[in-house]
Amino acid sequence: MKKPIIILSLVLSLLFSTTAFAEEPQYATTRNFLAAADLERGITYTLKAPITDANGTNYDLVSLTYKGNASPYTSNIMLLFNESQDRVQLMMYNLIDFAEEDRAEVLDEINMLNRQISGIKLYIDDSDYSVTVEMYMFVNESNVAEATLSAIGFMIGKTDAIYDMLKEYSI
Repeated sequence: MKKPIIILSLVLSLLFSTTAFAEEPQYATTRNFLAAADLERGITYTLKAPITDANGTNYDLVSLTYKGNASPYTSNIMLLFNESQDRVQLMMYNLIDFAEEDRAEVLDEINMLNRQISGIKLYIDDSDYSVTVEMYMFVNESNVAEATLSAIGFMIGKTDAIYDMLKEYSI
């Protein structure tokens, strides 16, 4: 009877493992970042590679979840590693969800924040009345891991502060 339980446990652990049977990264910058992410506590990720945007540019898409000391809540961040391997785009969707009737006030707040905070951009996603945070950075193969991990920390720190400023609109 123990053998089926052990096999079931093994199958379940493989199914729910964040990197088991993941797609292969297409770019060295993605591989270097993922190797560093595997060493960091509190980071789990999934990889979708390659994806192509409307302009025909190819990317490795990494969905990253961070739950740890730097943030009191779970942060979900999308990382896009481009085919030229010279930049990474970071996006955090749904920093807050808000009521449609609060759109004008939230827009005023994020416009003010965009003028005050450098390094990131906030915008409204009208498809679900939420605020998205976006950040771009230039990298190379040798610095991508350290630079991206630092950028994630920077983004989480900024979004924690921004969340505090916008939480009155959050639903």
